[in-house]
Amino acid sequence: MATNRAPNAYALTALTCTAVLITVAQAINLWHAMALFLVIAVGVAAGWIDAYEHRLPDVLIVPTYPLVGALLLAGASPPVIVRAAVCAAAAWAIFSLAVLAGHMGFGDVKLAGLLAMVLGWGSWESAVVAFVAASVAGGLYAVTLFLRGRGAQRFAFGPALLLGGLTALVVVLVPAGENIGGLAGRKTEPSSSNIRPLHDAATTRVNRRGHSIADIVERGTGNDL
Repeated sequence: MATNRAPNAYALTALTCTAVLITVAQAINLWHAMALFLVIAVGVAAGWIDAYEHRLPDVLIVPTYPLVGALLLAGASPPVIVRAAVCAAAAWAIFSLAVLAGHMGFGDVKLAGLLAMVLGWGSWESAVVAFVAASVAGGLYAVTLFLRGRGAQRFAFGPALLLGGLTALVVVLVPAGENIGGLAGRKTEPSSSNIRPLHDAATTRVNRRGHSIADIVERGTGNDL
């Protein structure tokens, strides 16, 4: 499963800190944060192996699907669950076509589906941006290989997928207050649904009082006449 090349300790530490900061900024809730951490950990390990061995181990990626799925079911609403599932299915369909065309391996399909599911949990935009960014990164690398006379050589697409996912997390911002950082610092405020009836009741009382005063003035004027 592993490669003989050990990752640089400083680079791994920097990547971990960056991943933690991005996750805190972008996670919808604690469940989403745990899913992001899990996918990031698996992705870094799988991407490292893919870069040097040109394979994405099933032992890392496949077991992550039910784990992320369980977190999704526990921490997301039905519409969000559907959105994440649709994003994952779309990634499987699109990248399966690339496999049939002979441009990538099936491990890339499984990694793309996993990334699409956890990014789709956040938003449609995150999944789309990740797909576009991964395609651009992979295309640029393919052009580079072609210009160096190595166009026929297969290359690892896993790192490009991970770069696309990271780009989506950085570019597609979660609205302020909707991430776990904003939720943690948010003060409890009265619900607008509770304020509205009180406002309507107060307005009704003022209107009724105004009508009563007008009636009194009108009656008084009539008596004087």
